[in-house]
Amino acid sequence: MVGAVGIISINFTKDALMKLEGEESINLSNEIRQAVVNDIKYRVLESKELAHQKTIIAEIKKSNSFFNSLPESELVIESRDDQWRNNFSEDLDFIEQVMNNPASDTLNEKIKFYSNENNFDIFAEIFITNSHGVNIAQTGKTTDYLQSDELWWQTAMKEDIHISQFNYDESSGVYSIDISQRITDESGNFIGVVKAVLNSEELFYVLSEAKNASTEINSEIYVIDNKNDIIFTTSDNPFLSSELNNFENKKFGLIDNDSRFISISDSLFVDSKNDLELWIIVEHDPQEIFVNVESLVFVISIISLIVTISAIGIGLLISRSIGLPLHKLSLSSDKLAKGILDEGIQIDSNDELGELGKKFEHMRLELKSKNEDLKNELKIRAKRLSDYKNAIDKHALVSITDKDGNIIYVNEKFCDVSKYNAEELIGNNHRILKSDYHTPEFYKGIWSVISKGGVWKGDIKNYAKDGSPYWVKSIIAPLYDDVGEIIEYIAIRTDITSQKMTEEKLSSALDEIHEHEKMKDEFSSMISHELKTPLTPIRGYVELLRTKLAGPVTDKQVEVLGRIENNVERLERLIGDVLDSQKLDLKKMVFSKKPFMLDNFMNKLTEDFTPVFKEKEIKLVCNCKTNLEMDSDEVRLRQVMDNLIRNAIDFVPKDTGVIEIGINTEKDIVTFYVKDNGIGISQENIDKLFTKFYQVDTSARRKHGGTGLGLVICKGIIEGLGGKIWITSTEGDGTTVFFSISKKDNPFKKALDTFVKTKI
Repeated sequence: MVGAVGIISINFTKDALMKLEGEESINLSNEIRQAVVNDIKYRVLESKELAHQKTIIAEIKKSNSFFNSLPESELVIESRDDQWRNNFSEDLDFIEQVMNNPASDTLNEKIKFYSNENNFDIFAEIFITNSHGVNIAQTGKTTDYLQSDELWWQTAMKEDIHISQFNYDESSGVYSIDISQRITDESGNFIGVVKAVLNSEELFYVLSEAKNASTEINSEIYVIDNKNDIIFTTSDNPFLSSELNNFENKKFGLIDNDSRFISISDSLFVDSKNDLELWIIVEHDPQEIFVNVESLVFVISIISLIVTISAIGIGLLISRSIGLPLHKLSLSSDKLAKGILDEGIQIDSNDELGELGKKFEHMRLELKSKNEDLKNELKIRAKRLSDYKNAIDKHALVSITDKDGNIIYVNEKFCDVSKYNAEELIGNNHRILKSDYHTPEFYKGIWSVISKGGVWKGDIKNYAKDGSPYWVKSIIAPLYDDVGEIIEYIAIRTDITSQKMTEEKLSSALDEIHEHEKMKDEFSSMISHELKTPLTPIRGYVELLRTKLAGPVTDKQVEVLGRIENNVERLERLIGDVLDSQKLDLKKMVFSKKPFMLDNFMNKLTEDFTPVFKEKEIKLVCNCKTNLEMDSDEVRLRQVMDNLIRNAIDFVPKDTGVIEIGINTEKDIVTFYVKDNGIGISQENIDKLFTKFYQVDTSARRKHGGTGLGLVICKGIIEGLGGKIWITSTEGDGTTVFFSISKKDNPFKKALDTFVKTKI
């Protein structure tokens, strides 16, 4: 028993020491691995820096422009590639341009800088291609002129970056890792690729420095590939790679007949798209690990003997009272940990173990109850979430992207509308759907909002796979991890294509209506002017004939000429009304305000209309004795009064007709009125009198005719002067028309009117 305990103790000690040393050694190998990875990442950043060099981008754009202008660029590239590979000479113009240009100078300066700094070339070779895949700048002759058929070029173009496995580079003649980086212009468009060949000496230098910095004096460092081939070691007596064939799925252990102890790092993980299949191995001398084990054998043996004897005695004493209950509790705790809650826990003891068993049983029942509640709640919430998702999926286009904007999820509705399947969309950017409708600033604005944690809302026009356009109303919001960092973006969109098409049709129809209105206004204005032009000579000739200055005429002819003259006058008023109505509609009527005396205004009005009233045998009453000055447009006010008086004349009865005109003043307001004892107007018709072309359908009104524009023009003039107009009437008992205007012009309103007219 003692021997067995000793052997077990020694083996246990060895295993413990091996595990401890293995874990420390793995940490060391992973630290070295991370140093290599950090160095590669640093060189990747340097290649990205080259991809943003203004000199290089300018040279690429120049080359792209040249090849894009060629009618048969592919034939030219094929011919140049053949010359490059078979008859290379720097005397050829295109080769000389590639080897000697500002971009090549920039690359050579980079190579020279590192060579002077490290006494070896960190980058064995760097060269640049344009969007056609041909060389446009380099530090030395490459094997090919055309690179677009190479896997590294195609991968960098599609996925931004490509990092190769460890290999031999024929162009530079060194073992290396190739770093290829996509180059884009300021708008994010692909224009070329930069390839930097990272010299293996750089990696080996990092490994050697790591060994020198290690506190493990006798440790050695190896680098192996996926075939277990050793591609680098610091050891003068390395183990054979075949020793690793039986070491699969192990992180550390003994090899080479237990003469070496090794640990293997994780693979050289650069990023999610580029994982180098290389591993770091750290080797130790196992004698150093187990040097103190032999000296512990005797001590462990003695301790084992004492422990064994003591354990036998104590075990006999407590096995019955403690061992079995503890075993039951141990089994019960294991079941609880595994979620087995249906088996009861019972300890037949009245001591502390019995009480502990009761506590375990109570805990089991509580856990079972809460577990059932959680399951039910989970089912309810899962059903609710499923219902929400189904409702959204039926109505909306849903997509989720990573924080770089690459699509990682789309729903079926998204695929139906875009006509892409999920496999075509996932991994791509939403630029695959981009239309030419929106500006680059529009998309930058979206990214600016959501990348700062905001929610963007708006309408976006996209192109489906077949090239057909569609519109979506979009809401884009960020999603966060547990520490509040943005990890994804979700976009919920509604298809509003039919709505947008309707809006476009309505907009087009509205533009057409506006154009028709404009043509109508221009036509009305032209016709009005053309009609008024011949009236002046007609009036002149009628006056000449009526006054017998052109020769003798009979009394009957004089009467006829008088009717002609009256109709010419009516036609002039009609044309004037049409022109004024047109000006009001277009807001082009000009008002000239200046001071004038109201007494003079009303006296002149009465004087001018007296002959008409005598001819019609209508009584005129003027209630206008006031010594006031008014600041307004006298001509337009006279036009309003003329119109209202003529309307009243048409409605009053002959012989007994009475028309009263007058003025009332209150503070700064002057109210004019025209009152008649005519046929009156119903309340229903009063509400329609200020409608264009409306006429009260009475025999009297129809007898005298009219344009239906007079009151509309009056209303437009009064409101243009800052006043208001209204009518009171009782059917069969006459009508009164009022309008009120401020007697002093408002300077602020005058300035505002001037501003509005200027803008119109």
